[in-house]
Amino acid sequence: MEKENGAFSKLQYKVEDLQCDLEKFENETKINLQEHTKRMNKIQSKIDDVEKDVIVLIPKMDNAIEQMKELTSTIKKASFSLITIGIGFIMWYIQSIK
Repeated sequence: MEKENGAFSKLQYKVEDLQCDLEKFENETKINLQEHTKRMNKIQSKIDDVEKDVIVLIPKMDNAIEQMKELTSTIKKASFSLITIGIGFIMWYIQSIK
């Protein structure tokens, strides 16, 4: 009978030990879940901030692209004018030499 009581008490000790380990695991899991939830909320907040910035930047980028197109057109016209003036000057110089 004592052997059975001793075996039962050992088994009871193991069950209590396992329950204690289970409680520790549950507490650690809850803490980890809370930490991950906080991190996810921070990441979501950062994503929201980036989306807001993108919404502001898109019109600015469109405006900058339009201005670059206008500048490119102006540079092409100025280059064509300079080339034309250069050719005209060369033709005038050749004619004035004769």
